[in-house]
Amino acid sequence: MQITFFHCQMEQSTQELVQKLYKNTPDQFRPVVEDAINFASTEFTGERRINGEPIIDHFIRVAMRTPRYGLDTASTIAALLHHAGRDKLMFNKTLNRFGSEVGAILENLRDTYNIETTDVTPSSRIIDYYLRHVLDIRYIFIDVFNAVDNMRSIDVLPEQDKKEASKRAFNIYSPLAELLNLNDEKTLIDEKAFEVLYPREFTAIDDLYKNAGVSKSILQQIEKFLINVLKTSNIDAKVFGRIKSRYSVHNKLYKYQDENNQTSLSAIHDIFAFTILTEDIETAYASIFALMENTPIIEESCHDYMCEPKPNGYSAYHMAIFVKDLTQLPIEVQVVTHDMYYTNTYGTASHIAYKMSKQRFAAPSTEYNWVETLHNAIQGHKSYRTLQFSHPINVDLGRGSIFTLTPKGRIIELPAGATVIDFAYRVHRKIGDRALRAVVDGHDAKLDQVLQNNQTVEIITSPNDKPPNPKWLEFAVTKSAHDKIRRGVKQHLLSQNK
Repeated sequence: MQITFFHCQMEQSTQELVQKLYKNTPDQFRPVVEDAINFASTEFTGERRINGEPIIDHFIRVAMRTPRYGLDTASTIAALLHHAGRDKLMFNKTLNRFGSEVGAILENLRDTYNIETTDVTPSSRIIDYYLRHVLDIRYIFIDVFNAVDNMRSIDVLPEQDKKEASKRAFNIYSPLAELLNLNDEKTLIDEKAFEVLYPREFTAIDDLYKNAGVSKSILQQIEKFLINVLKTSNIDAKVFGRIKSRYSVHNKLYKYQDENNQTSLSAIHDIFAFTILTEDIETAYASIFALMENTPIIEESCHDYMCEPKPNGYSAYHMAIFVKDLTQLPIEVQVVTHDMYYTNTYGTASHIAYKMSKQRFAAPSTEYNWVETLHNAIQGHKSYRTLQFSHPINVDLGRGSIFTLTPKGRIIELPAGATVIDFAYRVHRKIGDRALRAVVDGHDAKLDQVLQNNQTVEIITSPNDKPPNPKWLEFAVTKSAHDKIRRGVKQHLLSQNK
């Protein structure tokens, strides 16, 4: 079925993108998606990106990723119109036409536009803000998809802008993509950011990949080979694999060079890496024996963490094999049961906890157990895609704190129940000492006002130095504010007695 556009003539490239998006939209929601495309085409007619392409093409490519990951139609429309939140008039038009559910996603997106991303605000705090400042996380998917598509055209930017955008994508959107289980998007970000920030190193690794014939086609052929080996042995198991990113290879080669001076791809056993997932440990060992009988193996690569799990609880069988009809590179295979896979993903041996720890040998950790809650909410959302126009992905990851912002977009994290005076002292001791009152979301506020999540706070200060008021101790909540108030009062009293 072809879409009829009433408002404007589109370029051929745009028409082709539209048809792909329309094809992946649930039948009952196609009319509203058609309306959103026409609306965006009209409102942004004639506008082009810095690389010369129509801006509507960018909107559609961002939107096309929403059905790919099972998001609802409200997310698709918000992705199509993600620039609408930048302009109040455009936002109101969008709200009136497509409703409050789309409007809420756009408002959450708008909250992130002015976040300070300098070294003053560490990327970890920005990531926390994304995940925790509102319940509905659908907007994060759209922002990640937007970042991925922006990386496509990043080469046309001035050199410094290109590097700054790549750093932001690598430090913020890549970790967010991983946490949301958007592994393909994470790889796209990492690869392009690596190319921009370290062009010489990227080219060296890319040449190694080309010379070794590393490709998605070879990955798929290896997967078919493994499935056939298991099937021939009457083993019921799932097989899935990935190609190691060039950035990860660069890091590993750098580490190997330090340790044993090896710098070739053959030193890395997991350029191609596969997981064999079985129901039970008996089937797991049967899979291992089937591979040993049908493929050459690298004996020193075999590690039975099923029999002897790592200290953090990690369990799996590791081995490296060769399938020389397809590639001369070794292929890593990890064999796990469903229970092991769960522990390695969400339990004390969580892979995300291991990566976030930046330690080679990670200790047992439950710090990232909330990732399971996140993934379960995302998976649950997918089942409503064909049934409901909008189904929020509500995940309460607040963990007892709130996020507030300075007028310049610096993120200030405070415990729930914190007041304006806590905010003032968290910004700086002198700001706290000189505080007179505040403006919270554009409204006058007293220093004892309890702050809510996502409020913007401006502290109005005295032009002159002054001691803190001891009465502030009655409504200050944070220990740091209490300590600074007491210290300031004590210093003032001592100076008065001299």
